[in-house]
Amino acid sequence: MSKIETNTIDNISGSSTLTIGDSNTSTITLKSGATLTNFPANTPAFHTYHNSAISISTNSATKITNLNEVFDTNSAFASDRFKVQTGQAGKYLFYGGVSFASDVIYPHCIFYVNGAQSFTWDSSARTVTKAFASATAKDLAPLKTEHKVIINQQAASALAATDWMVVRAAEGGTAVPSDITTKRAAVRTKANEMCTQIDAVSDVDALAALYVYNDAETPVRPLGELPTV
Repeated sequence: MSKIETNTIDNISGSSTLTIGDSNTSTITLKSGATLTNFPANTPAFHTYHNSAISISTNSATKITNLNEVFDTNSAFASDRFKVQTGQAGKYLFYGGVSFASDVIYPHCIFYVNGAQSFTWDSSARTVTKAFASATAKDLAPLKTEHKVIINQQAASALAATDWMVVRAAEGGTAVPSDITTKRAAVRTKANEMCTQIDAVSDVDALAALYVYNDAETPVRPLGELPTV
């Protein structure tokens, strides 16, 4: 076994990716007691509870409000609603529990999204039908910004593999091959076109439609794709 002692490991100039391990690596072990820093925090996160009794009518749904906060990392929860903030899109896990003071048949704990809800009880079929109000679309302006940021990040990633050639040429070395220059320009042009398409939409539905692939043998979408370098 070999041992390397150092303070900093960094990637070479012109590269933005640092890989630890290769085909022989199956496990990376962190020393007991060691701490990893500067990793993304698992937030936003919140924890709330209700500390008083609530009366619930038979065959009905009761919305629980005025919850007490234990913590709320991003101030994204208020009373009975958690709102995903700009730039925080992703996968969220919600859980909850309810205790009853007497026997209850078919109790349910339900989360709902963006709008009022109603329930219809069919006593013969012993089923509950749930209906939601019309959802309210997100604000379009911040959505456009988020999507353009993603496009530009993807473009930067597409260019990253040949960035070193540009740096080498700029520092007096070998010129960038003409085919690479052409392909890099195509990436920048297409990224600008995609951002222009995003800017041009007038509502959230139109924005979503840019990403919908057709049924062609080779599916395509209105937004198109970035070329490769």
